[in-house]
Amino acid sequence: MENILNKKQLPMKNYVKLAFCAAAFMALQSCQNSERKDRDDPATVQADTALDTTLRAQAATADVDLTGNEKSFLLNAAVTGMTQISAARMIIGKTKRPEIKSLAEMMIKDHTKMATDLSLIANGKGMSLPEALPQSKRDELSRLETLTADELDKKYLVMLINEHRTAVDLFDRATTYENADVKQFAAKALPALKAHQKQAEDLGLKLNISNAGNGDNDDGVAPDVKK
Repeated sequence: MENILNKKQLPMKNYVKLAFCAAAFMALQSCQNSERKDRDDPATVQADTALDTTLRAQAATADVDLTGNEKSFLLNAAVTGMTQISAARMIIGKTKRPEIKSLAEMMIKDHTKMATDLSLIANGKGMSLPEALPQSKRDELSRLETLTADELDKKYLVMLINEHRTAVDLFDRATTYENADVKQFAAKALPALKAHQKQAEDLGLKLNISNAGNGDNDDGVAPDVKK
């Protein structure tokens, strides 16, 4: 009789074990989902206009411990730096103005340092940064390359002023994000970005491009600029 009772109790023990395992699994999934929430949230900041569809998808799906805005910021910062370095290298080979060449050399130095710091953060998070510029940026630089030296100087300054206005806003917002590494990187880079913007604007005044980006004409250059 004892053996029969034990046999009848066995299915109930198995049921209890299964129920316990199921509850534990659901609790684990709930915990994991809670931990993944921020990293799976899409970016809410509309600061990724420089990014192509592939990079936006990369930011949305990257399985790293960063919010959507933080992932988008890292990608945007990488594109901004590559754009500035590529444009500066181009202008150094074509400009006849020492002051613009000096400004471009500063762009290369400062943005290369920022790119190194950015890569350390991204690598530490297991996130891949773009190795090439989006097509829109490559097209923009290709158009600049066709200009004469004088035209290129003016267009280069217009680009610097506009891009750094956007970058300063982008990095300023990033100082409010949760991740300590992202916040520190943004705060450390901001003074240099603001200095770049100021120097580009001052040089623009000297070359009569004070109204760059204010909609005076299709080029974003003051109407009285001599071509």
